[in-house]
Amino acid sequence: MGGSTAKTTVKQACAAYVDKLRQEKGDAAADDTAGRFRRLVNDDPIAKVELSKLTPRHVAEWKKRTLAKGGSRGYYNRNATALKAALNLAKSRREVASDMAWAEELKPLKGADNRRTLYLDAAKRRKLVEAASEELQPLVRALSLLPLRPGELVNAKVESFDAKHGMLRITGKTGTREIPLSPEAVLHFKECAKDKLPSAWLVSRADGRQWDRFTWRDEIKLAAAAAKLPRATCLYTLRHSTITDLVTGGLDLFTVAKISGTSVAMIEKHYGHLQREHARQALKMLSLE
Repeated sequence: MGGSTAKTTVKQACAAYVDKLRQEKGDAAADDTAGRFRRLVNDDPIAKVELSKLTPRHVAEWKKRTLAKGGSRGYYNRNATALKAALNLAKSRREVASDMAWAEELKPLKGADNRRTLYLDAAKRRKLVEAASEELQPLVRALSLLPLRPGELVNAKVESFDAKHGMLRITGKTGTREIPLSPEAVLHFKECAKDKLPSAWLVSRADGRQWDRFTWRDEIKLAAAAAKLPRATCLYTLRHSTITDLVTGGLDLFTVAKISGTSVAMIEKHYGHLQREHARQALKMLSLE
């Protein structure tokens, strides 16, 4: 027979997955995924479909609607991955007999890794900061100084910033971490925190509201165009660029991973070749000729 007799819907399966994430990986991971479902699943027609009645056509139509809302292929892939994980959990709990409805339709789109291939050096990052609107500049500058995910930074409160010791506490997908700040970053965050309460957003919009990807997305495109930078430029480009600079600058991969909030394996996978080239150049200094 296989499968449960309970009439679980896609929305319920997503909620159950968020609960599991909260128990096993903490609030940051759960909140991130819950946000994805809230934006792209919960109010979509697919939400009310019972898993036992879910078909490839339902999923294909969700995919079409999601892509039509804009965003990069990488953005789609991250959201599709979350939905697939929720449906796979339901299958493992025997709430649906087969993954036939989504196994093929939710495969990642190819060519979605541009944010890890486009690199902006310090001069180009400076141009981007200068071209950004007055409201966006603090966010772009901060992400040009630290290898953070944009969502992590905009979730930081003023109380997360320790000006005395030059540290910033960040909570993200991998938990909470303390990041040492350069003197330039300390001065920047002091300016961001000026006249704000401890509970306020550290890097906020002009009116104190929190940034989100939908409010910064169009503005960063305008700034990139004004700075004559590639159209693919986005805030994640800054994360890739700063990590690249840390690796090529000789910082060990363990520390890069710790500061960036990811694993050494991921840094090695995407940036290890840069360290090897850096080592090759350094070894030339040992030449006896």
